[in-house]
Amino acid sequence: MLSLHDVVLSALSTESPRFGLLVESLALPEPDDDGEGEWEWRTAGMSLVNALVNSPDDVAARVALRDEFATRGLNEVMVVRYLSLCVSLW
Repeated sequence: MLSLHDVVLSALSTESPRFGLLVESLALPEPDDDGEGEWEWRTAGMSLVNALVNSPDDVAARVALRDEFATRGLNEVMVVRYLSLCVSLW
């Protein structure tokens, strides 16, 4: 029997590359976009990423998922988000 984690990963595997659309949707909007509701989505999206990555008991599976998200550009998305937040606080 599949775990709920496996079912969610399977559902997200229908796109190519896997997690590509999710990571792209977490990127900052264009400057001319009003971004209404975007931060709520990003918070929920990152909660989903954290749940997917931290759920497996097997360390190798967690590392593989983290690497896959990193390959899709999640690290860059997070750095840009952090830097934009720092700039906006000045």
